[in-house]
Amino acid sequence: MKKVITTVGTSIFQNYKEKTEQKYGELKKDTYYNKPYSEWDERYNKLEKGKIWKWLNSEENLNGISAEIKSLTKLQKERKEEFEVYLITTDTVASNLAAEIIKEYFENKDGITISQTNIIENLQVRDFSKFETGKDNLIKEISTLMKDFSKEENEEKRKKYYRNNVIFNVTGGYKGIISIMTILAQLYECEIYYIFEESNDMISIPRIPLNFDPILTEALFVDLWLKKENSNYRPENEKKLLQYGFINKKIEITSLGNLFYEMAFYHQATSQNVFGYFVEYKILEYLYLAGKIGFKHSYEEIGKDGKKRELDFVFQKTNDKWEIWEVKSANRFLNKKNWNELENQFRNQIENYSNISKYKLVVYSITDKLIDRISEIINQIMLNLKSDYQDIDFSAEFLLLTRLKSIKKQEEEKNPYQAMFKEKIKEKNFRTITLEEK
Repeated sequence: MKKVITTVGTSIFQNYKEKTEQKYGELKKDTYYNKPYSEWDERYNKLEKGKIWKWLNSEENLNGISAEIKSLTKLQKERKEEFEVYLITTDTVASNLAAEIIKEYFENKDGITISQTNIIENLQVRDFSKFETGKDNLIKEISTLMKDFSKEENEEKRKKYYRNNVIFNVTGGYKGIISIMTILAQLYECEIYYIFEESNDMISIPRIPLNFDPILTEALFVDLWLKKENSNYRPENEKKLLQYGFINKKIEITSLGNLFYEMAFYHQATSQNVFGYFVEYKILEYLYLAGKIGFKHSYEEIGKDGKKRELDFVFQKTNDKWEIWEVKSANRFLNKKNWNELENQFRNQIENYSNISKYKLVVYSITDKLIDRISEIINQIMLNLKSDYQDIDFSAEFLLLTRLKSIKKQEEEKNPYQAMFKEKIKEKNFRTITLEEK
C-alpha cells in the first residue's frame, strides 16, 4: 500500500462559493474560516459541512469539488494501487474542516484510505513570525512521518523504501509551502505529484539526484553535533548555519537543522561516501611522498571464512607479516550505535587474516574539536582488541585535514575541492591517540 502525503487547502470552499452558494446557502465569513484551529467550533462546522454535503451529493463533475479529492482520485486511478493517505493541514479552521470533509468523502471509496490528519501548529499566512514557526513544525512533522514509515537503519534500504512506497501530493494547500514540500520530497527521494485545477493533467516532478557537498557537510555536521552535546556551544560556522536555516537567531537548532543533521549523519558518517575515498587517496599520496614502499591500497583477499574483504592499506612485513591501516571518519564514532559494529568489523579482519602483526586505526576529520570527544571510545575499542589479540601491536592516530576546516576558509578558496586536492598531508597532520587503561 502506497503512503501518500497530501497537503490540504481550502479549494473545496472556494469552489462551493463560486458554483452553488446561492442554492445551498452562504458559508460563514472568512473571519471564521481563517481562525486558528484552537478556535474550532463544532456547532458551526456541522452546519457548514451540511451545506457542502448537499452540494457534493448533487455534483456530477467530481473534478470540480476540490484539488485534494481530484488529485487523489486521478492519481489512484492512474496508479491502480491502494493508497494510505496522510493529510497535512494548516493551523486554520478552514484547512481542518476541509480535511474532515475529504476523509468523509473517501470513507466508502475503494482504493483510498485516509489514515490520519496531521495538524501543523502555527502554519498560517497572516503572521510571518508564526509562519516561520509553522514552517519549522511542518519539517519536523514530515520527518516524524518518514521515520514512522520506515524503521530501517540502513540508508540505502530506507531510501529504497521511500522511493518505492511514499508519494508527495502537493496539489492542495498554501502555495508557499509547495516549495518546502518539494525540497523535502527530493531529499527523501520520493515521487511528487501536482495537478492544475484548470485541467486534468497530473504533473510528476522528477526526482533530481541531489547530494550533499561533502566538505561543507563535514563542517556543518560537526558544529551541529557539538551543539547537541552542549547547548552553550557557539558554532564556529554560525553565520552559515543561520543562512541555511539550520539554527535560529537564538542559536537553537531548527527542525530543518535536525533534518540535515540526521541525513548528513547517515550519509556522511555511516555510509560509503566520496569524501572517505578522497581521504584515502590523500593518505596514499602522503605515503608515496614519504618514500614508503611495499604496501597496497584497497587490498582485497579472501579470508578464512571464504569471504572477500577490502583492507584500506596493507604493508608487507618480513616473514609474511602484515601491518594494517584502517581509515575511518571521526563522525562514525559520534553515534553509540556504531561502536559495536566498528569493533566487530576490526575483529573480523583480525580473525580472518592470521598474518596481521600490526593494526593501526587512522581517524580523520576537518576539525580538531572532535579529538577529545572520540579518543575515549577509540581507546576502549582498541584496548578490547588488544586484550584478545595480544600478539598484535595496536595503535591509533587522528588525521587532521586543516586546509578547509571552517566554512570561511572554504569560501576563501575559489575551488575548495581543488584546494583539498592540492593540500599535502604531512607528518604534523597526524596526532597519536594514546591507548592506556583508565
